[in-house]
Amino acid sequence: MKATVVRYQAKPERADENQTLVEQVFADLEARQPDGFTFKVFRLEDGVSFIHVVIEHEVESPDSLQSIQPFRRSWRASLNVATSRQFRWEQPS
Repeated sequence: MKATVVRYQAKPERADENQTLVEQVFADLEARQPDGFTFKVFRLEDGVSFIHVVIEHEVESPDSLQSIQPFRRSWRASLNVATSRQFRWEQPS
């Protein structure tokens, strides 16, 4: 099992747009019902901070998150890069 946690702040003027993009990703995931990972997003009380958590489960061939590529392009534009942090953890074999 691998886990990735990303915490970032959106630019204040783009935080609602970021929220809309997140909702679109979840609508796509709901429609496809992909296997092999858990994806959660939290918007913090300040309204501009977000935490994304992706857990890759031990399955033969996990479904791809490639459908979120349009989100990633827009997401990068909305970031306040100075506040972006990413952490990865992998369970030892």
